[in-house]
Amino acid sequence: MTGLMPPGPLAYEGIVATAFIAKPFPPTPAFINFNVGTLWLDTVGEEAYILVAKALGVASWAPIGGFPGELDTLTGNDSVVVTPIGHNINIVGSGSANVTGNALTATLTIHVPDSGLTWNEVSASVTNMVSDNGYLCVSPGGALTLGLPATSAQGDVIAVRLSGATSWRITQAAGQQIFVGSLNSTSGAGGSVSSTTQGNFIQLVCRTANLAWDCIGIIGNLTIV
Repeated sequence: MTGLMPPGPLAYEGIVATAFIAKPFPPTPAFINFNVGTLWLDTVGEEAYILVAKALGVASWAPIGGFPGELDTLTGNDSVVVTPIGHNINIVGSGSANVTGNALTATLTIHVPDSGLTWNEVSASVTNMVSDNGYLCVSPGGALTLGLPATSAQGDVIAVRLSGATSWRITQAAGQQIFVGSLNSTSGAGGSVSSTTQGNFIQLVCRTANLAWDCIGIIGNLTIV
């Protein structure tokens, strides 16, 4: 062993130098002027690729690294393929749908408000109705009064039907008003809309938050004061 030097760490058979390229974009199949085995780093997308083959003038660059479950694309109902930008794809709500995220639990929650009403049978007067609820005025209820919601947002809906009680009357607070076609109730506590017979029905949508309600559905002749 005297006089012999140990081999260097790169002297073993099978270890060769590999070309390494760093650019602010990923490689494309047109990038064929490189040797198979070339490594490419996309410094913006933070992705690494290796050239695995060149055939018929087309370069095959394969991504390397990454993590289990890593998404490459998402596709919507319109069949448009969306690729990440900086490892991120935004998911946003449309219309009344809302998407909220929790970074601590890596969770997205998609909330779509129920388009229907929650129906309640009532046989006693209701001080203030609740938005997005319907009220069936039933026996043994007598002459029932139902106050407009104390708080409401544009687009909120309420409905009232006479289904066995003697009658119903929708009452108002200061500044509140109900609009039924070309008619409207008196503004404030003096105004109201009342049933006249069984089966009478009205559905209202809030036009001005807390105050103005427009009729969008009606059955029978109602008394508007």
